[in-house]
Amino acid sequence: MKKNKRNEVEAMTIIMQIVSFKLPTIDQVTFTIIESLNDDKEFIEGFVSSVEANKKEGPWGWCSIKVTASYKGFEGEDYLGYCSYLSEGDFKRNSGQWEQMKENAYNDLIAQLKELAD
Repeated sequence: MKKNKRNEVEAMTIIMQIVSFKLPTIDQVTFTIIESLNDDKEFIEGFVSSVEANKKEGPWGWCSIKVTASYKGFEGEDYLGYCSYLSEGDFKRNSGQWEQMKENAYNDLIAQLKELAD
């Protein structure tokens, strides 16, 4: 009986493999933005009520924003809903949200990578 348990432990030791990797820094991560995620009812109702005031501002005039942090096939995300900007550049320069959303998406990415190590 003891011999079987020992063989099981040896077999498990052989099968188990430790995977280790360094977590990326925020500078090693690629960030992308999707400016309009407008497929839900609340979003559409908000859009319809605001379209006249914002229609000259293009797709950023009334939108939801998704920021994605990508690293070697893994992604973290952050969302900002129901907002209005002149352009992607306006959002990045003037919203005060771009850096925070990058950090949130990065933290989501890191949390997912850490889960792989557990």
